[in-house]
Amino acid sequence: MGQDAKKGKTEGEQRSGPRGGLRRFLLVVFLLLVAYLGSYVPLSLLGNYEPVHSGETRLAKGKAVLDREVWQPLWLTLVFHQRQDGTTALNDEGSPDGAQTGLGGRVYMPLIMLDRRLFHPDRAHDRF
Repeated sequence: MGQDAKKGKTEGEQRSGPRGGLRRFLLVVFLLLVAYLGSYVPLSLLGNYEPVHSGETRLAKGKAVLDREVWQPLWLTLVFHQRQDGTTALNDEGSPDGAQTGLGGRVYMPLIMLDRRLFHPDRAHDRF
């Protein structure tokens, strides 16, 4: 019989040392990651392409036109636009088409960007 057993410690208390705390933490992180990925899949499957003003194509006075279609998962919006100075920015101020990056788009940004790169690439919007 070990010293811990003599002191009246249960088996669970013996495991709750530094290693037990690390295991519990890693399990929580793993479950949160699975929930994050798992919650995105149905949103992506039910999404669609939406026309946006990317800012790459502009009229003579500098106004952006609808020139791209980007994949938007269901209920999520993530829009980037090119400014007149050539820099790219997250569209959180709104744009002429009203597309604005919302909280859900920010939360799922890494997955949306990966989804667009691997499965749903941007495409030209040819219906001016």
